[in-house]
Amino acid sequence: MIDAKLDTLITLLEEKNYTKAANRLFITQPAVTHHIKMLEKEYDIVLFKNSKTLELTPSGKLLYEYAKNVKESNKLLISRISNQTNNIYNIGITNTALNVVLSRFFKVVNNQISYNLYCYNYDVLEYKLSTGELDFVIVDNSFDSQQFDSILLFSERVSIYASNKGIYHDMPKITRDDLAKASIVLPNVESGLYKKVTNYLSLKNIRLKNNIVFYSNSMDSIKLMMEFNDAISFLYDSSVTDYINNNELIKLELINFALSQNIYLLYNRSNFDNRTKILIDRIKKLGAL
Repeated sequence: MIDAKLDTLITLLEEKNYTKAANRLFITQPAVTHHIKMLEKEYDIVLFKNSKTLELTPSGKLLYEYAKNVKESNKLLISRISNQTNNIYNIGITNTALNVVLSRFFKVVNNQISYNLYCYNYDVLEYKLSTGELDFVIVDNSFDSQQFDSILLFSERVSIYASNKGIYHDMPKITRDDLAKASIVLPNVESGLYKKVTNYLSLKNIRLKNNIVFYSNSMDSIKLMMEFNDAISFLYDSSVTDYINNNELIKLELINFALSQNIYLLYNRSNFDNRTKILIDRIKKLGAL
C-alpha cells in the first residue's frame, strides 16, 4: 500500500488546493499540511518554492516523481493480484496483427480463458511485458529472444490487394513494373508487416518509382486510402476476408510472389508462474490455429 503521505502529496499537486485535496482524501486540511511537513522532515527537504503556488523545488520534483511511480506500481500490483485471483490475463497485441488474431486465435481461446486485450505499438508492448503489466503479447514482429520466450501461433499469408472500384478492377494480374509504379498503402514503419514487405521488395530488387506511399495501421483507413488513390497494399489474408466477401477489395496476382509472416505469443521468462504455464498448456492442447 502506498504511504498516505505520498498519496497526499500527489493529490495536493493534482488539486492545487489544500481544501480540495483534503475533501478528496476525506481528511482535514490540517492533516494535509501535517503530511507535507512530515515528508519534508522525513526526507530533509523543502518541497515547495512557494507554499501558495505549490511550485516544487528540484528535490520536491524528485519526490513527486517517486510518489507517482510508487502509486502506479501499487496499482499494477493490485491489478495483478486481482487478475491472478480471478484468473484474468492481460494480453497485448500489435495493431497490424489485431484483425488476423481476432479471426483465429481469440475465436479459439474465447471459451478457454478470461482476458483483457490491449493494442499498442510493439515498443510499448515490449516495455509493458518486461515490467509485468502484460502477461502475454501477440506480435507479428521480431523480438528479443534473450528476454522473451515465445510460441508460434501460426504463419499468416500476405497478399497484394486493391480496391475493386478503381483501375485494378479488370486487372487481376500485375507485373513487377506495375508494382514499381503503383501508389502503395503500407502499415506503420515500426510494424512487422511493413518490415516484411520492404525487406521482400529489397530482396527481389523491386524499386518503387515515384510512388505516393501512405502509412496506416487501421484496416478501414487502408481500405479507404486504396479506394481514393487507386493504390495497392500488402495485407494479411485473414484481415481482409469481409472486404473480399463484400467485393470491396480484390487480390492481385504477381508472378513468383510468395510472402508470409509468423505470429508469435510472447511471455516474459522472468515472470513465469503457474498462470503462465496454464495458458501455455491450453494453447498447446489447441494445436495448430
